[in-house]
Amino acid sequence: MHNDGWLCSYRSVHYHKNTKNQWARDDPAFLVLLAAFLTVSTALSAVIFKLSFAAFVKLLLWVIFVDCIGVGLVISTLLWAFSNFVLKGEPMAHHVDQSVEFGYAFDIHCNSFFPLFVTLHVVQILLVGVVTKPWFLSVVLANTLWLIALTQYVYITFLGYSALPFLRKTHAFLYPMVPILVVYFLSILLQWNISSTVLQLYGLTGTQDAAATPA
Repeated sequence: MHNDGWLCSYRSVHYHKNTKNQWARDDPAFLVLLAAFLTVSTALSAVIFKLSFAAFVKLLLWVIFVDCIGVGLVISTLLWAFSNFVLKGEPMAHHVDQSVEFGYAFDIHCNSFFPLFVTLHVVQILLVGVVTKPWFLSVVLANTLWLIALTQYVYITFLGYSALPFLRKTHAFLYPMVPILVVYFLSILLQWNISSTVLQLYGLTGTQDAAATPA
């Protein structure tokens, strides 16, 4: 999604705060929609890698409850605490003290996870027959997809917290870009294919052959 779309989305939280007196969404519709997209993309992976039904279910449960929700809860908790205890400014006179709601922190994770999902769970899987080849250009393509996915996650997270008027120095949320870029250039230099490594960790081996002859 274009950055302007996320900017408009985060601008709408001010209206939501004024009408519902909370920053977070008041329904889980987006998370349910995200789970539906993950189900479809995991089914695509099951076809490409010729997974059994049991393997498909196992992968689906892991992707939804560990990758999306579990990791999201950890990241949201850390950034919620960082925002409230480090970045929150002193309340002005005659103003109500405000804080980052945990629900809003998790909403930001869900927003940030969506473009990452598109890049890694859709584009990468569709290109798996190319990105896992033992070629230098495959390493560049694979690792660039990871760079795009992670930078999108970081930037949209930054937009989410910078939309809150009572937080200061929100540019701190962009700092993870530095280690991400360092790892990216080192991985290219060392010809370490991140996609191949991650797919092997998920038990999706034999990626080249499976992708070359999809079911």
